[in-house]
Formats: sequence, structure tokens, C-alpha cells
Amino acid sequence: MDIVNFFEAKFEKNETPKSDNDWEVGPLDECSIESINKFGKAVIHNGKVYIAYCINPLLAFICSMATDNIIKSLNSYLKKNYIISTQSIFNVCNTYGNGYVQCKIPDAYIYAENDRNIPLVFKCAFANESLGQLIQECVTYINEFTRISYSIGFKVEYNNEHFKGYLFVFERVLEPNEDKIKEMNILIENKELQFKHKYPSVELHEFEKAFFNDEMRNFNVKVCFKKHFDDKNIQETVEFDLDKSKIDPEQMGSVKIQIEKEHLLNMFDLWKRKFHRREI
Repeated sequence: MDIVNFFEAKFEKNETPKSDNDWEVGPLDECSIESINKFGKAVIHNGKVYIAYCINPLLAFICSMATDNIIKSLNSYLKKNYIISTQSIFNVCNTYGNGYVQCKIPDAYIYAENDRNIPLVFKCAFANESLGQLIQECVTYINEFTRISYSIGFKVEYNNEHFKGYLFVFERVLEPNEDKIKEMNILIENKELQFKHKYPSVELHEFEKAFFNDEMRNFNVKVCFKKHFDDKNIQETVEFDLDKSKIDPEQMGSVKIQIEKEHLLNMFDLWKRKFHRREI
């Protein structure tokens, strides 16, 4: 199966599922690894393929709103000029899903002009992706097979009765392993699927369980910040600190990131207009 053609056909016929559940396409042996890597929006986990992507105005607004606020904060505190991009492909290894390797495209990533270092990626979810799967993706972006320092996730539940969302910031614990990165890149270049030595198989709901039980250290990430949103607290400005040295090794101290309450309220208003008690 060509997953790119599969998604485009579903989208054109308006047959993409609309729920808070993960969109499982099928077993990996029925999907083309070339198309998975070309698509960049799939997840290979425990031998199954999921599409972690949907197209709607709320998701687009969340991504733009959050990353614009992050950039504004970074450029107020740091010497370099940081910008947003959405185009690059990252090679990753799912170390808690049987060691599968693939190419992925985050919703956005942030880097400094004229600097190859990418300190932060952003991933958001609405329809067709559970909180557990989003957490798994963000864990994978900052394990020993990447050089990214932070992954930020933003999930809004697919519920047209009540607004509920989660924002979290993960910091890497394990240092990049250049030998493992090189081996992973060779596997992907040779269109191989996974490492021969065994990696654990963790069910997606276990990531959500660890998140709520403050046990994310079990997945080698540090939780710098997490917040649950609802219609009672959406009007509060969000603030959290990042380590400057993990963004720019030449600087020390911390940088305060703010997501302004006006922008969060704009997101909530968009949810009410486009989704509350109706289908997108």
C-alpha cells in the first residue's frame, strides 16, 4: 500500500476518520516503507502504521499561534535570530515501539539562521491522534537517535461538547549517540525497517498513563512543563522556562517562553465557531 495515495484518496472523498482515536492504517508489512518515509506524517509503532495527521483550521491555528509565541520569546532573550520552518524531514528510531526507523516531518521546528542546530520541534494533534500517540512522537524526537533538545506537544481533544487540551514540554535526558545515529541513517538509506537488536514494545496508552502519573522519566525525558486546558482556565497566559545552553550552547541561564492569553482565547473562539456542537 502506498500511504500517500491512501491518505489523498481518503481526503478527497472526505473519508478521513473524525475521532479522538488513533488512525490505524494496518500492519507494516502491507505498507510501502518508501511511501511512509515520503509522507512523513505516519507513525510506525509495534509493527502497525498510523496516520498522525489531519487537515483543519484549528490545527493550523494552534501550530502557528504556539510557534509564533515561542519565536517571539526566544528572539527577546537570545542573541541569534530564530525562525520557524515546516519542511525538513527527520530520521527517527522508535525505541519504545520495537526499534522501527523512519522519516518524519514535525508540524514545525525552530532553528537559528545560519545554524544547522535544531533545538526544538513542535507537534500538535486534534482529530485521529490520541494524547498517548502524540506523547510517543515527542519522546521519539528527543531520544539518543536525534540531536534535538526539546519537543513540545499540544493536544486538543476531539470533543464538540467540551473544550479540553494539553500542552507539554519535554527535554532530552540521553545525549545524542553519534554511532547510533549513523547506523539509523544507513538503515533508512537502505530501506530497512528496524534494528536487529531488540527494543521494548510499549502500548500507546502506556505513554498517556506515564504522563498523568508523572513517570515520563521511564521514557528518558524530562517534563519541563505541562498544563491541562479547559474553558475555565484558557484565559491564562502560559509561561515556562527553557535552558539557554540547550538552545544555544554559547549561552547560559534560562529563557522564559510565553504564550499570551489573547492568543489562547483566539484558539478557543475558533474551536467554538468551527467545532463546538458541530462537525468540522
